[in-house]
Amino acid sequence: MSDLWRNLSAETAAPTYRFGTRRAVPPAETLRRITPLLPLVSHDGQFYLLTIGLGGTRLFAGTRYGLSSIALEHVPASLRDALKYDEFAKNPQWHSGVPGSGGERGPIFHGQGARDVAAIKEEALRYFQQVEHGVRHALHNAQAPLLLAGIAYLLPLYRAANTYAHVLEAEIATNPDELGIDSLQARAWALVEPYFERAHADAIERYLHLRATQPALATNYLRAIVPAAYQGRVETLFLAAGQKQPGTFDPVSGELALYDQAGPRNSDLLNLAAIECVRHDSTIYAGTGAQMPESGPFAAIMRY
Repeated sequence: MSDLWRNLSAETAAPTYRFGTRRAVPPAETLRRITPLLPLVSHDGQFYLLTIGLGGTRLFAGTRYGLSSIALEHVPASLRDALKYDEFAKNPQWHSGVPGSGGERGPIFHGQGARDVAAIKEEALRYFQQVEHGVRHALHNAQAPLLLAGIAYLLPLYRAANTYAHVLEAEIATNPDELGIDSLQARAWALVEPYFERAHADAIERYLHLRATQPALATNYLRAIVPAAYQGRVETLFLAAGQKQPGTFDPVSGELALYDQAGPRNSDLLNLAAIECVRHDSTIYAGTGAQMPESGPFAAIMRY
């Protein structure tokens, strides 16, 4: 589970509700709502952005709405810090030069000529290997896509050091330090949005295929979805934005009741399913209309 999801699920769990215990779902007033926040952090919009430079590297969690900084632990602040190289400014020297063919600034070398080019690339690669270690620790088991932003000649060096499996081929090939945070987020979202649209469309196609060939693994039957979510058997959950379904669910007996109206003794079962899917690292898509695999406010693909 990503830190963003983990924090969200922790904040939405009311003090009277203990996840993983065999207790009936509490009333609506004691279970805080997660579903209004799903468009912010569901799997159709969460990504990571790594801005890359020899003077420093930053990691962000992003959505279509903004970027938030993620701390990188035990990562050198700059190439000089990474290599403990006191003579870095003397020979060779690496700094921004005049704009190159793609508009980005290229490196200027002083000192010993061509040998310095190979030497500084090797030093940069060593630096990025340390950065990558910090990124891998920060992202841990995350599966959201990672977008790179940096001066064009640095990006291949970081890719050579990278071990995170979900780095996108698309990249922002410019000096990120010259972009404000809003501009950086806008450019990042323009590149990652098509990725999410494809993933969402693929999930719908897979749901429809399973619905036709293995109906036990794809359902829009809430009485099957809620217990499966509680048991960690939901792989992908589709929820219609803004919809609610009052009801009660007893995880001990498996008894589930649906109500026409919300009341003090029932809860929103769609909200419960979302919370349980967050707990069990399920993929969640929140949408409306064509973003749902079929009519109705919920559907799910099962793991088994």
